[in-house]
Amino acid sequence: ASDSDTAKTLRQRASELGYQFELSAVPHTAGRSAINGQGVGILVPATLPLRNIKTDPNGRAIAAMLAIPSSQGSDRAGSDLGLIGLYGPSGATSASFQNSESNLTAERDTGAFLADATRKMAHLPIIAGGDLNCFAQPAIDTISNNLTARDASLCSELLRLEYIDSFR
Repeated sequence: ASDSDTAKTLRQRASELGYQFELSAVPHTAGRSAINGQGVGILVPATLPLRNIKTDPNGRAIAAMLAIPSSQGSDRAGSDLGLIGLYGPSGATSASFQNSESNLTAERDTGAFLADATRKMAHLPIIAGGDLNCFAQPAIDTISNNLTARDASLCSELLRLEYIDSFR
C-alpha cells in the first residue's frame, strides 16, 4: 500500500474507534515507507475536534488546536488548547551528531516549526511533546557520561520558549 493509503487506513480505523488521527510523516527515503518509518501524530477523541492542523514538510512536527466543548464542565470549556507533536532526529545526544548536516538541518527545521507554532498559539495554553531524542539536564536525565546536551537541541529550544518540563 502507498503511504497515502496507509494514512487513510489509519485515519479510518481511528474514526471507527471514535478518535481523530492526524499524521505528519517523514517523506519516503532510502527505500523506507514514511508511514512505516518515522513521523509524529496526534490522536484525540473525535468528540474533541482538531482545528488549524499544520505539519512540517519533513514529517517531524505537527501542531493543532484542540477545541474543548463548553459542555465539558471545566474552566477551560468552550476554549482551545494548543497541541504540538515533535519527533527529533535520532542521535541528538551523541558527540558525532554535529558532524551530520542532515541531522543539524532536521533539528533546526523542527525547532523553527516549534517556535513558529508556539508564536501562533501564544494566546492558548499549549502542550508540546513527543520523541525529542534529547535531554535538558544531563545530571538529572542521564546515567551515562557519553552523551552530550547541546544548546541547539529541541529540549533546549523548548526551554528557551519557556515550556515547563512536566516530568520535574
